[in-house]
Amino acid sequence: VTGVQTCALPILTEFVSRHYLEYISIPRIAAAARVHPNYATQAFKRSTGMSLWDYVIRLRVSHAQRLLLTTEDKVLDVALASGFTSASRFYAAFQRYTGSPPDRYRVRHR
Repeated sequence: VTGVQTCALPILTEFVSRHYLEYISIPRIAAAARVHPNYATQAFKRSTGMSLWDYVIRLRVSHAQRLLLTTEDKVLDVALASGFTSASRFYAAFQRYTGSPPDRYRVRHR
């Protein structure tokens, strides 16, 4: 890991942690660290072992998990409140990271 990577990584992760519920893109995340988008994705992957976009999705799924367990909101509302722009993307990501669809997750973990 180079010095530039270690300097950019905290900025990238802090930006994502503050904005993952909003519409964000790799170029916008990279701009926050003042690095090229390709560099941001490569440096993040080398430093963490996961892609930058995967990190965003994991934060969104974690947020959705909290909402499913602490609210009575409809699954679609949870998806939108968690930064997802469509139900299909939400369901696919949620299933991928938790191993179950959101409605079953809610029932099983309550």
